Amino acid sequence: MANRFVENICSSDQTIYCVNNNHTPHYTPDDNNLHDGAVRTRSGGLEYYDAKFKCWLPLPGSEVRVELAPHVTHVLDWACRKMEEEIKLDALAKKYPAFKQAKDNYEIIKALVTNE
Repeated sequence: MANRFVENICSSDQTIYCVNNNHTPHYTPDDNNLHDGAVRTRSGGLEYYDAKFKCWLPLPGSEVRVELAPHVTHVLDWACRKMEEEIKLDALAKKYPAFKQAKDNYEIIKALVTNE
């Protein structure tokens, strides 16, 4: 059985993606030894098992970064702007009855034409 390593992180809907990691160990695991090249966390860092020397060695780099895909960031920015706009419109509706009536009429017409 060949040794397996995490080579990529992804999601089915592309909301997260793998960020390029510039740290790679200069070590090729022996596929004939099941535990050779296994990776573990220890003391805030990563280590890999070297079966030749029968010991754990530090894995260069100590972090894995997972970020939101760029399009998700744009969607979140839009949603925040939309929420702020709705808060302002609700405040105007409380302050001005005519604006509230126009807003209510708009919502009614929008529902009618959307359900056609």
